[in-house]
Amino acid sequence: MTQAEMANLFGVGPGQVSSWERGVQRPHKKNLRRWAHQYNWPLEIFAEGGPMPGSAVSLAPNSTLEAKQTRVTRILKRLSWASGGLSRASRLLAEGSTEEAEAVLRRVIRVEDYDEDA
Repeated sequence: MTQAEMANLFGVGPGQVSSWERGVQRPHKKNLRRWAHQYNWPLEIFAEGGPMPGSAVSLAPNSTLEAKQTRVTRILKRLSWASGGLSRASRLLAEGSTEEAEAVLRRVIRVEDYDEDA
């Protein structure tokens, strides 16, 4: 559930939900009691590790979360590949193979972005 969805469910703003998640604030006990009664949940649901009633759990896939995870995985793979290329170019430079090092760098980064002459 997103912060906006949770805020909508409980009738508060997304910033309030964010402050709960970060531990900056805690919901008022009277609100917890009201929400538990409103949704027919045990009050213990709001305690860490408390029981989760089926009505509080959505089994629908969170496409937003999946998309973010896919993007992060793709970025990490690219960074790993680039890091390997940069290490190889560094070794080549240490060995005096400047042309080969430059060729590796051109495959890993846009060298012209870092050219002093450009």
